[in-house]
Amino acid sequence: MGRAADGEAQPPRAKAKAKTEQGLPKALGNVTMELKEGERDGANIAFLEQVLAAWEVVQGHQIFEAIQQKAPTTVTSGGTQRPFSQQDLDSILKGATDDNMAYVCGGNLAWIDFAWTATPGIPVRMNAVKQLANSLFSKPRPIDCVTIALPSADYKPEKHRGGLRRVSPEEITAAYIIAIKRDIENNESDQVLTQWRTHMLSTTFRFVLLPTQQSRYWFALDQREQMDHQYRVCHRSCFQRLHEVIRLVERMQQALTSTTVTAAMVEQEYRKNLPTMVNGPGQVTFNFVDSCLTIQRRMFISATIRECLRDMDDRAAYSSEGTDGRSF
Repeated sequence: MGRAADGEAQPPRAKAKAKTEQGLPKALGNVTMELKEGERDGANIAFLEQVLAAWEVVQGHQIFEAIQQKAPTTVTSGGTQRPFSQQDLDSILKGATDDNMAYVCGGNLAWIDFAWTATPGIPVRMNAVKQLANSLFSKPRPIDCVTIALPSADYKPEKHRGGLRRVSPEEITAAYIIAIKRDIENNESDQVLTQWRTHMLSTTFRFVLLPTQQSRYWFALDQREQMDHQYRVCHRSCFQRLHEVIRLVERMQQALTSTTVTAAMVEQEYRKNLPTMVNGPGQVTFNFVDSCLTIQRRMFISATIRECLRDMDDRAAYSSEGTDGRSF
Protein backbone atom coordinates (compact mmCIF):
# COMPACT_ATOMS: atom_id res chain seq x y z
CA MET A 1 0.00 0.00 0.00
CA GLY A 2 1.30 3.48 -0.75
CA ARG A 3 1.00 6.30 1.79
CA ALA A 4 -0.05 9.87 1.01
CA ALA A 5 1.59 12.94 2.52
CA ASP A 6 -1.10 13.20 5.23
CA GLY A 7 -0.51 9.59 6.22
CA GLU A 8 -3.65 8.09 4.62
CA ALA A 9 -3.19 4.78 2.88
CA GLN A 10 -3.46 4.84 -0.91
CA PRO A 11 -4.31 1.98 -3.27
CA PRO A 12 -1.33 0.51 -5.14
CA ARG A 13 -0.58 2.07 -8.50
CA ALA A 14 -1.57 0.03 -11.48
CA LYS A 15 1.41 -1.16 -13.45
CA ALA A 16 1.77 0.50 -16.82
CA LYS A 17 0.90 -1.85 -19.64
CA ALA A 18 4.01 -3.09 -21.32
CA LYS A 19 4.20 -2.33 -25.02
CA THR A 20 3.84 -5.61 -26.81
CA GLU A 21 5.50 -6.41 -30.09
CA GLN A 22 2.18 -7.77 -31.26
CA GLY A 23 0.84 -4.24 -31.70
CA LEU A 24 3.77 -2.95 -33.74
CA PRO A 25 3.33 -4.80 -37.06
CA LYS A 26 -0.30 -3.69 -37.34
CA ALA A 27 0.63 -0.08 -36.65
CA LEU A 28 3.55 -0.10 -39.03
CA GLY A 29 1.42 -1.73 -41.69
CA ASN A 30 -0.55 1.51 -41.90
CA VAL A 31 2.52 3.55 -42.86
CA THR A 32 2.27 4.58 -46.52
CA MET A 33 5.48 5.37 -48.38
CA GLU A 34 4.29 5.71 -51.96
CA LEU A 35 2.94 8.93 -53.42
CA LYS A 36 -0.71 9.58 -52.80
CA GLU A 37 -3.04 10.51 -55.63
CA GLY A 38 -2.15 14.00 -56.83
CA GLU A 39 1.05 14.14 -54.76
CA ARG A 40 4.33 15.08 -56.48
CA ASP A 41 7.79 13.86 -55.60
CA GLY A 42 9.23 17.25 -54.69
CA ALA A 43 12.74 15.86 -54.31
CA ASN A 44 12.86 14.62 -57.91
CA ILE A 45 10.84 16.99 -60.06
CA ALA A 46 13.79 17.89 -62.33
CA PHE A 47 14.89 14.23 -62.56
CA LEU A 48 11.43 13.03 -63.54
CA GLU A 49 10.99 15.82 -66.07
CA GLN A 50 14.23 14.82 -67.81
CA VAL A 51 13.42 11.10 -67.80
CA LEU A 52 9.88 11.59 -69.11
CA ALA A 53 11.14 14.04 -71.75
CA ALA A 54 13.68 11.44 -72.88
CA TRP A 55 10.99 8.77 -72.99
CA GLU A 56 8.82 11.05 -75.11
CA VAL A 57 11.69 11.48 -77.59
CA VAL A 58 12.19 7.72 -77.77
CA GLN A 59 8.49 6.97 -78.34
CA GLY A 60 8.36 9.69 -80.97
CA HIS A 61 10.97 8.01 -83.16
CA GLN A 62 9.62 5.77 -85.93
CA ILE A 63 11.70 2.76 -84.85
CA PHE A 64 10.11 2.86 -81.39
CA GLU A 65 6.62 3.74 -82.56
CA ALA A 66 3.91 2.14 -80.36
CA ILE A 67 6.57 0.09 -78.59
CA GLN A 68 4.58 0.18 -75.35
CA GLN A 69 1.91 -1.97 -76.98
CA LYS A 70 4.33 -4.58 -78.31
CA ALA A 71 4.59 -8.05 -76.83
CA PRO A 72 8.02 -9.27 -75.72
CA THR A 73 10.04 -10.88 -78.50
CA THR A 74 9.94 -14.66 -78.78
CA VAL A 75 13.13 -16.72 -78.99
CA THR A 76 12.38 -17.67 -82.60
CA SER A 77 12.09 -13.97 -83.46
CA GLY A 78 15.40 -12.98 -81.89
CA GLY A 79 14.51 -12.83 -78.20
CA THR A 80 16.98 -14.14 -75.67
CA GLN A 81 14.52 -16.00 -73.43
CA ARG A 82 10.97 -17.29 -73.12
CA PRO A 83 8.69 -14.22 -73.19
CA PHE A 84 6.12 -13.30 -70.60
CA SER A 85 3.17 -15.65 -70.34
CA GLN A 86 0.18 -15.09 -68.07
CA GLN A 87 -0.29 -18.85 -67.92
CA ASP A 88 3.27 -19.35 -66.67
CA LEU A 89 2.83 -16.56 -64.12
CA ASP A 90 -0.45 -17.99 -62.83
CA SER A 91 1.05 -21.43 -62.38
CA ILE A 92 3.88 -19.99 -60.27
CA LEU A 93 1.52 -17.77 -58.27
CA LYS A 94 -0.71 -20.69 -57.41
CA GLY A 95 -0.07 -21.43 -53.75
CA ALA A 96 2.91 -19.03 -53.60
CA THR A 97 3.58 -16.55 -50.79
CA ASP A 98 5.27 -13.17 -50.97
CA ASP A 99 8.40 -14.84 -49.56
CA ASN A 100 9.01 -17.42 -52.26
CA MET A 101 7.33 -16.23 -55.44
CA ALA A 102 9.54 -15.22 -58.38
CA TYR A 103 8.78 -15.48 -62.08
CA VAL A 104 11.56 -14.67 -64.55
CA CYS A 105 10.87 -14.14 -68.24
CA GLY A 106 11.50 -11.91 -71.23
CA GLY A 107 9.63 -8.62 -71.00
CA ASN A 108 9.14 -5.33 -72.76
CA LEU A 109 10.95 -2.52 -70.92
CA ALA A 110 8.33 -0.08 -72.21
CA TRP A 111 5.74 -1.79 -70.02
CA ILE A 112 7.16 -0.21 -66.85
CA ASP A 113 6.19 3.18 -65.47
CA PHE A 114 9.45 5.15 -65.69
CA ALA A 115 8.15 7.76 -63.24
CA TRP A 116 7.08 5.36 -60.48
CA THR A 117 9.24 4.48 -57.48
CA ALA A 118 8.63 2.59 -54.26
CA THR A 119 10.91 5.04 -52.44
CA PRO A 120 9.83 8.59 -53.36
CA GLY A 121 11.24 11.66 -51.61
CA ILE A 122 14.86 10.53 -51.93
CA PRO A 123 16.80 12.75 -54.38
CA VAL A 124 18.17 10.89 -57.39
CA ARG A 125 21.62 12.05 -58.50
CA MET A 126 21.04 13.06 -62.11
CA ASN A 127 24.74 13.46 -62.88
CA ALA A 128 25.30 9.86 -61.81
CA VAL A 129 22.45 8.72 -64.06
CA LYS A 130 23.96 10.57 -67.04
CA GLN A 131 27.37 9.10 -66.29
CA LEU A 132 25.84 5.61 -66.29
CA ALA A 133 24.14 6.35 -69.61
CA ASN A 134 27.45 7.38 -71.14
CA SER A 135 29.49 4.52 -69.69
CA LEU A 136 27.55 1.29 -69.16
CA PHE A 137 25.09 2.21 -71.89
CA SER A 138 27.50 3.90 -74.27
CA LYS A 139 26.28 1.47 -76.92
CA PRO A 140 23.26 -0.86 -77.24
CA ARG A 141 23.15 -3.62 -74.66
CA PRO A 142 20.49 -5.25 -72.48
CA ILE A 143 19.72 -4.35 -68.88
CA ASP A 144 20.71 -7.25 -66.65
CA CYS A 145 17.33 -7.55 -64.92
CA VAL A 146 14.34 -5.40 -63.98
CA THR A 147 12.33 -6.50 -60.95
CA ILE A 148 8.58 -5.86 -61.11
CA ALA A 149 6.20 -5.82 -58.13
CA LEU A 150 2.90 -7.66 -58.40
CA PRO A 151 0.40 -5.90 -56.10
CA SER A 152 -1.86 -8.96 -56.01
CA ALA A 153 -1.92 -12.61 -57.01
CA ASP A 154 -4.55 -11.96 -59.70
CA TYR A 155 -2.67 -9.03 -61.30
CA LYS A 156 -2.53 -9.11 -65.11
CA PRO A 157 0.67 -7.32 -66.27
CA GLU A 158 -0.41 -7.23 -69.92
CA LYS A 159 -3.38 -5.06 -68.95
CA HIS A 160 -1.05 -2.53 -67.31
CA ARG A 161 1.41 -1.82 -70.12
CA GLY A 162 3.23 1.36 -69.23
CA GLY A 163 2.21 1.04 -65.60
CA LEU A 164 4.24 -1.85 -64.18
CA ARG A 165 5.88 -1.00 -60.87
CA ARG A 166 9.64 -1.45 -60.99
CA VAL A 167 11.24 -2.08 -57.58
CA SER A 168 14.81 -2.36 -58.82
CA PRO A 169 16.77 0.94 -58.81
CA GLU A 170 15.16 3.57 -61.04
CA GLU A 171 18.55 5.07 -61.94
CA ILE A 172 19.32 2.11 -64.22
CA THR A 173 16.16 2.26 -66.33
CA ALA A 174 16.38 6.07 -66.42
CA ALA A 175 19.97 5.88 -67.71
CA TYR A 176 18.85 3.38 -70.34
CA ILE A 177 16.17 5.67 -71.78
CA ILE A 178 18.50 8.68 -71.65
CA ALA A 179 21.12 6.67 -73.57
CA ILE A 180 18.62 5.85 -76.33
CA LYS A 181 17.55 9.51 -76.49
CA ARG A 182 21.22 10.47 -76.83
CA ASP A 183 21.68 8.17 -79.83
CA ILE A 184 18.48 9.45 -81.46
CA GLU A 185 19.60 13.06 -81.10
CA ASN A 186 23.09 12.15 -82.33
CA ASN A 187 21.49 10.75 -85.50
CA GLU A 188 22.87 7.26 -84.96
CA SER A 189 22.06 4.75 -87.69
CA ASP A 190 18.79 2.82 -87.81
CA GLN A 191 20.88 -0.29 -87.18
CA VAL A 192 22.03 1.06 -83.79
CA LEU A 193 18.53 2.17 -82.80
CA THR A 194 17.08 -1.17 -83.85
CA GLN A 195 19.55 -2.88 -81.54
CA TRP A 196 18.24 -0.77 -78.65
CA ARG A 197 14.68 -1.72 -79.60
CA THR A 198 15.57 -5.42 -79.77
CA HIS A 199 17.06 -5.31 -76.27
CA MET A 200 14.05 -3.42 -74.90
CA LEU A 201 11.68 -6.10 -76.22
CA SER A 202 13.66 -8.89 -74.58
CA THR A 203 14.47 -7.35 -71.21
CA THR A 204 14.77 -9.82 -68.35
CA PHE A 205 11.79 -9.28 -66.05
CA ARG A 206 11.61 -10.75 -62.56
CA PHE A 207 8.12 -10.62 -61.08
CA VAL A 208 7.73 -10.78 -57.29
CA LEU A 209 4.55 -10.71 -55.25
CA LEU A 210 4.62 -7.55 -53.09
CA PRO A 211 1.04 -6.72 -52.12
CA THR A 212 1.65 -3.87 -49.68
CA GLN A 213 3.42 -0.52 -49.80
CA GLN A 214 5.64 -1.61 -46.93
CA SER A 215 6.69 -4.80 -48.72
CA ARG A 216 7.50 -2.86 -51.89
CA TYR A 217 9.40 -0.18 -49.97
CA TRP A 218 11.64 -2.55 -48.02
CA PHE A 219 12.17 -4.82 -51.03
CA ALA A 220 13.35 -1.86 -53.10
CA LEU A 221 15.78 -0.80 -50.37
CA ASP A 222 17.05 -4.37 -50.05
CA GLN A 223 17.73 -4.47 -53.79
CA ARG A 224 20.03 -1.48 -53.38
CA GLU A 225 21.80 -3.03 -50.42
CA GLN A 226 22.44 -6.23 -52.36
CA MET A 227 23.90 -4.26 -55.26
CA ASP A 228 26.10 -2.32 -52.85
CA HIS A 229 27.49 -5.51 -51.30
CA GLN A 230 28.16 -7.00 -54.74
CA TYR A 231 29.87 -3.80 -55.84
CA ARG A 232 32.13 -3.73 -52.79
CA VAL A 233 33.25 -7.31 -53.38
CA CYS A 234 33.78 -6.99 -57.14
CA HIS A 235 35.10 -3.42 -57.32
CA ARG A 236 38.88 -3.41 -57.81
CA SER A 237 40.75 -1.79 -54.95
CA CYS A 238 43.73 0.42 -55.69
CA PHE A 239 46.04 -2.44 -54.67
CA GLN A 240 44.27 -4.90 -56.98
CA ARG A 241 44.30 -2.44 -59.87
CA LEU A 242 48.00 -1.95 -59.26
CA HIS A 243 48.64 -5.66 -59.84
CA GLU A 244 46.29 -5.68 -62.80
CA VAL A 245 48.24 -2.90 -64.52
CA ILE A 246 51.65 -4.33 -63.70
CA ARG A 247 50.75 -7.74 -65.13
CA LEU A 248 49.39 -6.16 -68.30
CA VAL A 249 52.59 -4.14 -68.71
CA GLU A 250 54.72 -7.25 -68.26
CA ARG A 251 52.74 -9.23 -70.86
CA MET A 252 52.73 -6.32 -73.30
CA GLN A 253 56.48 -6.03 -72.92
CA GLN A 254 56.90 -9.74 -73.67
CA ALA A 255 54.90 -9.33 -76.88
CA LEU A 256 56.59 -6.08 -77.94
CA THR A 257 60.20 -7.12 -77.48
CA SER A 258 61.60 -4.28 -79.57
CA THR A 259 59.44 -1.54 -78.04
CA THR A 260 59.38 -0.13 -74.54
CA VAL A 261 55.87 -0.21 -73.10
CA THR A 262 54.95 3.25 -71.82
CA ALA A 263 52.28 4.52 -69.47
CA ALA A 264 50.58 6.21 -72.42
CA MET A 265 50.33 2.92 -74.29
CA VAL A 266 48.74 1.19 -71.32
CA GLU A 267 46.27 4.04 -70.79
CA GLN A 268 45.30 3.79 -74.45
CA GLU A 269 44.59 0.06 -74.09
CA TYR A 270 42.27 0.70 -71.17
CA ARG A 271 40.45 3.49 -73.00
CA LYS A 272 40.02 1.31 -76.06
CA ASN A 273 38.91 -1.87 -74.30
CA LEU A 274 37.09 -0.54 -71.21
CA PRO A 275 34.85 2.29 -72.42
CA THR A 276 32.70 1.94 -69.30
CA MET A 277 35.68 3.04 -67.22
CA VAL A 278 36.52 6.18 -69.19
CA ASN A 279 35.72 9.32 -67.17
CA GLY A 280 34.31 7.15 -64.39
CA PRO A 281 35.54 6.67 -60.81
CA GLY A 282 38.75 4.69 -60.47
CA GLN A 283 39.69 5.06 -64.14
CA VAL A 284 43.19 4.07 -65.21
CA THR A 285 44.97 7.25 -66.31
CA PHE A 286 48.50 8.00 -67.47
CA ASN A 287 49.46 9.17 -63.98
CA PHE A 288 48.00 6.04 -62.39
CA VAL A 289 49.98 3.74 -64.70
CA ASP A 290 53.14 5.78 -64.14
CA SER A 291 52.65 5.45 -60.36
CA CYS A 292 52.13 1.70 -60.70
CA LEU A 293 55.43 1.32 -62.55
CA THR A 294 57.21 3.41 -59.93
CA ILE A 295 55.80 1.30 -57.10
CA GLN A 296 56.84 -1.86 -58.88
CA ARG A 297 60.42 -0.64 -59.24
CA ARG A 298 60.88 0.95 -55.81
CA MET A 299 58.52 -0.81 -53.39
CA PHE A 300 57.67 -4.26 -54.69
CA ILE A 301 61.33 -5.28 -54.58
CA SER A 302 60.66 -5.65 -50.85
CA ALA A 303 58.55 -8.70 -50.04
CA THR A 304 57.80 -7.23 -46.62
CA ILE A 305 56.35 -4.01 -48.03
CA ARG A 306 54.37 -5.96 -50.60
CA GLU A 307 52.82 -8.21 -47.94
CA CYS A 308 52.07 -5.24 -45.67
CA LEU A 309 50.18 -3.56 -48.50
CA ARG A 310 48.31 -6.77 -49.22
CA ASP A 311 47.30 -7.13 -45.57
CA MET A 312 46.10 -3.51 -45.45
CA ASP A 313 44.06 -4.03 -48.60
CA ASP A 314 42.50 -7.23 -47.29
CA ARG A 315 41.52 -5.57 -44.01
CA ALA A 316 39.80 -2.75 -45.92
CA ALA A 317 38.09 -5.10 -48.37
CA TYR A 318 34.63 -4.50 -46.97
CA SER A 319 34.99 -0.95 -45.80
CA SER A 320 33.96 2.30 -47.42
CA GLU A 321 37.44 3.55 -46.63
CA GLY A 322 40.90 2.12 -47.26
CA THR A 323 42.77 1.30 -50.45
CA ASP A 324 39.89 2.00 -52.79
CA GLY A 325 40.38 2.22 -56.56
CA ARG A 326 39.96 6.00 -56.41
CA SER A 327 42.86 6.52 -54.01
CA PHE A 328 45.70 7.05 -56.46
